[in-house]
Amino acid sequence: MAAARAAGRDDLVITTIDLGATAALEMAKDGLIKGLGAQMPYHQGVAEAILAGYALLGKQAPAYVAVPALKVTKENLLDAWKLVYNQDVPEVIQKYYDNY
Repeated sequence: MAAARAAGRDDLVITTIDLGATAALEMAKDGLIKGLGAQMPYHQGVAEAILAGYALLGKQAPAYVAVPALKVTKENLLDAWKLVYNQDVPEVIQKYYDNY
């Protein structure tokens, strides 16, 4: 983003992975990042705990289990943040939605 801004390029659309405060803030401000695919670590942990329970019960588990990525855009950012982190979005990001 810094290189794009230094070159005066505000006409780019950036997509990325991993929902973090910097990317979320950029989306909330209608900046260069327009969307991303977020991992869901909490949900992955729940899936792994279930699989551990299967092992304790002697129940057959799938050979491979993965949680799909979550599509995040400005429109669903607040809900996506809550889903990914199990907490409300930080105020620095929330303020861009107060009049949205």
